[in-house]
Amino acid sequence: APGGEVGTAFPAQVEQCMREFVAAAPEELRVRYLIPRHDQAEGLRERARMLLEEGFEATLTKVHEREKARYEGQLANNTRLTSVYRPYFDPICDTTSPVPDEVLQVGKQ
Repeated sequence: APGGEVGTAFPAQVEQCMREFVAAAPEELRVRYLIPRHDQAEGLRERARMLLEEGFEATLTKVHEREKARYEGQLANNTRLTSVYRPYFDPICDTTSPVPDEVLQVGKQ
């Protein structure tokens, strides 16, 4: 997009697809797109709604912050990591640095 911002200026076919996601019931989305869980279908609807109403950049920021908080809570409670968030290690491409112990210990009793 001009100026590097997408906002809500999605291609017509993408916008139409997102509108269909928002209008569909979660169960309909599960069956049509083979989505395993109800909450995942609800998440698809919610992300599509956010994208249409708030725009790409705002949605990306909000989802990132929500998933980061979820990840940190799971890490603190030593529970299985189900959040899609993962911290970046500095530098990102450094394959020689060890993974932090707190990440390796998650879910271990």
